[in-house]
Amino acid sequence: MTQANQIYLIGVDGGGTGCRAVVADMHGVVLGHGQSGPANVSTNTAQAVENVMAAIRGAWRAAQLPEAQMQAACCVLGLAGANNSDNVNDFVQLLPFKTPYICDDRETNLRGAMGHGDGCLAAIGTGSFFCLRQQGHDTHIGGWGPAISDEGSGALLGREALRLCLHAEEGRLLHSDLTHSIFDGFSRSKARLSEFAIHATPGELAAYAKQIVAAAQGGDVNGQALLKAATDDVVACIQATGFQGGLPLYLVGGLGAVYAERLPVELRKWVTAPQGGALDGALKIAADLIAEGGQANAG
Repeated sequence: MTQANQIYLIGVDGGGTGCRAVVADMHGVVLGHGQSGPANVSTNTAQAVENVMAAIRGAWRAAQLPEAQMQAACCVLGLAGANNSDNVNDFVQLLPFKTPYICDDRETNLRGAMGHGDGCLAAIGTGSFFCLRQQGHDTHIGGWGPAISDEGSGALLGREALRLCLHAEEGRLLHSDLTHSIFDGFSRSKARLSEFAIHATPGELAAYAKQIVAAAQGGDVNGQALLKAATDDVVACIQATGFQGGLPLYLVGGLGAVYAERLPVELRKWVTAPQGGALDGALKIAADLIAEGGQANAG
């Protein structure tokens, strides 16, 4: 098959903090990578389209492929918020691909981490979700956004850090270096902190996660309290899937490794390195769609 008539695979992993894309040939050999800003289809569809396409075009350019062939590619997009958004159909209409496959990031993360095998997945980044796959049956926990869900996520850590700043300033608990530092960013104004918290996106809240983790590791009392409460939530969610050990436990996402080392020993002993990430999962799904004889359908 010549380059002119080869169908290429595009995998996309879009979240509340950023979007990544990869282009591969039909054998799964990666040809180019691209990245851009947030791509949560439920919180900002227009922004998601813009950033998804920016990441895809970046990967396509890196692969040095003819622009005219991009529309015929088999494109699989795993997007945060796709499971709880009415905007997916509108999103699909704004893409240039003939038959894109849209799913939430649970599907791509699951396929990337465990292939077709069984196991429990805790995907914890800007948002979070948990899933036990056993004998073909999936049990999902979370993944509905930080307003009501997404335990242990960067967004919830950030939101709770802002809450602690307010409580400390009101004398309900003692300030620490962490809460002083965050509150300084709002010119020590409770009104400014409140205004930000009301309108902040998941990605903006999650921007505090690294600072919180570093503070906890350095002995900051409020940082440690935040991470301890979040770890307890992660453990509760893993257990709520029905996971009882005896299967691999995969912790992925930007905060996965942080929680992996804090799990109780009865869970930590099952922690296993994932087979791959969400982009790997997207490419595997794309390859399956090609093999099945039809490119894709909107999910």
